[in-house]
Amino acid sequence: MRDLGQQFYQIKFKPKMEGVHTLSILHKDAHIVGSPFQFTVGVFSDGGAHKVRATGVGIARGETNTVNSFNIYTREAGAGQLSMAIEGPSKAAVEFHDHKDGNCHVDYKVTQPGEYLFAIKFNDVHIADSPFKVFIAPATGEARKLELASFHDQGVPAGKAFTFTVLTHRAKGHLEAKVVTTNNEVETIDIVPIEEGESYALRFVPKCAGNHYIHVTLDGAPMRDSPFRIRVGGVDSCDPTAISASGDGLKKAQTGQKCEFIVNTVNAGAGILTCQMDGPSKATLDAYELEKGYKVRYTALAPGDYFCAIKYNAIHIPGSPFRIPVEGQVLGGNGYNETSMVRLDAAAKTTKGTVVQAPTYTGDASKVEVKGAGLNKFFPGRIASFTIDTQMAGTNLLFVGVVTTKGPVEEVTVRHQGNGHYVVSYKIPDRLKGFIFINYGEKPIPGSPFAIEP
Repeated sequence: MRDLGQQFYQIKFKPKMEGVHTLSILHKDAHIVGSPFQFTVGVFSDGGAHKVRATGVGIARGETNTVNSFNIYTREAGAGQLSMAIEGPSKAAVEFHDHKDGNCHVDYKVTQPGEYLFAIKFNDVHIADSPFKVFIAPATGEARKLELASFHDQGVPAGKAFTFTVLTHRAKGHLEAKVVTTNNEVETIDIVPIEEGESYALRFVPKCAGNHYIHVTLDGAPMRDSPFRIRVGGVDSCDPTAISASGDGLKKAQTGQKCEFIVNTVNAGAGILTCQMDGPSKATLDAYELEKGYKVRYTALAPGDYFCAIKYNAIHIPGSPFRIPVEGQVLGGNGYNETSMVRLDAAAKTTKGTVVQAPTYTGDASKVEVKGAGLNKFFPGRIASFTIDTQMAGTNLLFVGVVTTKGPVEEVTVRHQGNGHYVVSYKIPDRLKGFIFINYGEKPIPGSPFAIEP
């Protein structure tokens, strides 16, 4: 690896055999955008837009009135025409620089902050993950005053509150923050002033492992370097390059027929496995666990090319996305691009099979909230109830017990309503005094045990 200056690096390697190689490029122990890259030595087996990769800081964020850059890797796609369109608050000045080695880089400059859409096409077909959402921050102005503090981007535990600080230095405007999770879900972030006008604490609870992206804006304009990436859970031990996919279902298919392929996750660690099918029709898509991976099954309803993107913790596995030609009669679909997806919390597997390991929970009992009349009063022979809210406490095991002077109550029901909200119902047939014990993990919640009486 050679530093060529002006933020360019040249990488050389000498392959010893023909075939598909996987090139991983990491920065701060994390794959850069687009990595791992496919590099074929010898005859190409497949080409096209789905083999093009766009990578670099400039495809995720940028600044106004500044030259922002990113790379486009086209070598694996074969010969073709590359094009790009940028839509956003202002017109973009764009320059392409072809390095004549299957790689080019793009310089662009815009004048207004906000969200831009980058549509990158190869032979008039969108490349993988296109169109890209790119957040442009103002080069000058109030948002430039914002500063990040107390921000730890690695080893953040799932289910436990993650807090960081933004210093605003008296910047004028409305501060907002959101997080885009590994599952591409968007969640708002709580903002609490530490010192009004000067500093604010931002807090959210990540629910699953993987890369999360935090967006911080002032009056809609992103602050410098936003979005910020954090790695939640055991991402360090997760290796997407160890995963392989194989089977006839990745090579060809017939409409109306169930097709399948195997995703081998041995030695890849635990992570979030997603399979997304894009094509002329929605595909019925499901998956189930095998000893050394997962079997994915799908049925396409319209002929044409389908593209299957397989990701592990939001990173494409080697070879992804896969192009699957489908033949047969039209049984459904509208001929336009439609998407189907299946998502799995993949367990860690070895050559001997699944690693059986009990999950570790770190939810905070002190943040659990309860309310309802059933916490202190009941009517003999009738159902009493109350609610428990664990949303702000993180993930843990909930224990509820109701006892009277006669011993444990026979009828107690705990129902999860979703998003950490529970409804507890119990019935005591006699006029007896008792107590309700509530533990979150190994610790009692505030107020437990609660005294109850008829």
